[in-house]
Amino acid sequence: AKMRSVSPAFDDKYVYCGNGGSTGSMIAVDKTTGNRVSYLTNADGTSGPAGGVYAGPVISKQGMMYIMCTNYGMFGVAKATMAKDDNTFSPWAWRAFDSGLNSGCHASMAIDNEGNVYGMIYTSDLTTTIYSVASDGSVRWTTPIENTGKQDQGGVVIGTDGTVYTSLKSQGDMPGGIVALSAGGTIKWQYEISESVSSTPVIDKDGHILFGTERGNFYILDANGTDAIAVLDVAGAIANSESAYASEWAATQGKFWSSPVVDADGTIYVAITNTQDESKSLLVALSSKYVKGLPTTGWPMRAKDAQHTATVK
Repeated sequence: AKMRSVSPAFDDKYVYCGNGGSTGSMIAVDKTTGNRVSYLTNADGTSGPAGGVYAGPVISKQGMMYIMCTNYGMFGVAKATMAKDDNTFSPWAWRAFDSGLNSGCHASMAIDNEGNVYGMIYTSDLTTTIYSVASDGSVRWTTPIENTGKQDQGGVVIGTDGTVYTSLKSQGDMPGGIVALSAGGTIKWQYEISESVSSTPVIDKDGHILFGTERGNFYILDANGTDAIAVLDVAGAIANSESAYASEWAATQGKFWSSPVVDADGTIYVAITNTQDESKSLLVALSSKYVKGLPTTGWPMRAKDAQHTATVK
């Protein structure tokens, strides 16, 4: 099996990870031995979530784990049923296939304090759609984003006030950028740019929205989504720096697919692809006077925090 665009979750004893392929599923691995200790299947253990895992797992404060799968949409399973040591199957609690959440997308998911999960799919007509599912598998809402391209990557984050933010891709005349929705699924605003955002944004402690684009620009938006208070061509900045790698870069020669991470002091870490020679791609650290760290509540980045625990505690 292979891993796709997933981020493992973990606790004190186990690592939980989804894998791809026709027989892919979610597994639990003992952190000490590296041995698989359980795996997700249907009720009688005869098959997994067909096609493997696209996104997740993410874990709620109430102990539910969520994954998004290729052919049958979202699945929920109690974490306690995966945490065992006999390498036997763990049946899922529900799947949201019948709700229409059965379309693919590699977008990362987020969970609020009540155990509601938020994610993104593209429907059969390729409309990017944001959704929220309750801990019992019932769909709370779905919101199509009409004026944007097909988003097959990206991700969802949650601000301290419950606002849901997702990244958008441009396609033809349709813009990319960021869209913000209320916790109830109503669109609050859409920041439109003619660039694709294929990674998960970050919300800092002051509500600024941080993200990179496929043109290699790194943006910081104000909390209202009305203005870009900083934009940096990172490839150009590398080329003009005293870095040992400066000669391998030039302006507009970068591309962001990876999601940024922000640490406690506000330093931004992000991987940038060198579009002329991918073997020369780099991890860069950025600083900004506007970014002073992360909030202590919400789900402000991919997999929730800098450690990527993907867990609400």
